[in-house]
Amino acid sequence: MRRGAIAASLFGNPDFVWFMDHLKQLTLESISQTKPEQTPEREKLYFQYRAVDDVLGVMNSYMDATKAIHERNESERD
Repeated sequence: MRRGAIAASLFGNPDFVWFMDHLKQLTLESISQTKPEQTPEREKLYFQYRAVDDVLGVMNSYMDATKAIHERNESERD
């Protein structure tokens, strides 16, 4: 529950959302500026993008789990 609350707090902060979106965009721009034969650099950037995306996905999972627990608790009270 605490992780979900922390994630929701971060996602509720426009500066955090902007920063994470900006980081992903910068990474995509860097990928587009590499040449196809620059495989190691392109792979490094791809994995960087995936890491940021995965962190955001885990944070969303924490929020979803917290929401489901709250909904279950509310339905049990009715």
